[in-house]
Amino acid sequence: MVNVTKESYMRHWRWFVRCLSGLVGSALCAAVLAGCAKPVEPASTGPEAAASSPDVVAANDGKLKVDIEAKFKSDPLLAKEPIKVEVKDGRVILSGEVSSPEVKVKAEDTARAMPDAFGVTVEGLVAKQ
Repeated sequence: MVNVTKESYMRHWRWFVRCLSGLVGSALCAAVLAGCAKPVEPASTGPEAAASSPDVVAANDGKLKVDIEAKFKSDPLLAKEPIKVEVKDGRVILSGEVSSPEVKVKAEDTARAMPDAFGVTVEGLVAKQ
């Protein structure tokens, strides 16, 4: 016959409770996280799909081009510079030959400041030395 003391009984009982609480806690955590997952909607529904249609993108590109050109014309440093502006899918491409490196930087900064511009490329914009 095995002599079980109160200390060994309590030690085993605490081990059992810790293991059980760990399992219950893990299961509860998994259940909560599973409930937090958002269902994934197909990409072809909702307002995002309408905004990404070719007609809407082309209209946004045209408006962005006009807005950038207007900013250039309203800036005394950029107004007389022959900067060509192209926009494709929200990406702005600047080209031409400007009078100085400062003008090139100003044109790039102005285009980048536009909220609808997703990126600005200035490789085609050359500054006279």
